[in-house]
Amino acid sequence: MPKSKSQKPPATLADDAAGIERLLHILGYKHLRARVVRNAVFVESGPTTDPEVRLRFRLLERDNWRVDVRTHSNRWEPIPFVGPRGNMVAWIHQDFTWLLASTP
Repeated sequence: MPKSKSQKPPATLADDAAGIERLLHILGYKHLRARVVRNAVFVESGPTTDPEVRLRFRLLERDNWRVDVRTHSNRWEPIPFVGPRGNMVAWIHQDFTWLLASTP
């Protein structure tokens, strides 16, 4: 069976980082940016020379993502949800807004 012409190529982590940043900006978090670090997408704020890392998105399989939060001891703690990238951004926006808020 021939492949469909409308089939998209697999997304890269850079595409996923751009999508996460776009969703965050749509929700009003213009102070946040997303970048690829090894096999993850980090969401950070502050100056690029000394960023404050807020979240780490990791692709588990297909379109399921896990999001981790950095603790006070600089360890990563997963939030209790796994799902599509857009859903993860929405859940964080709804249930973990302090992770996205700009610092005074």
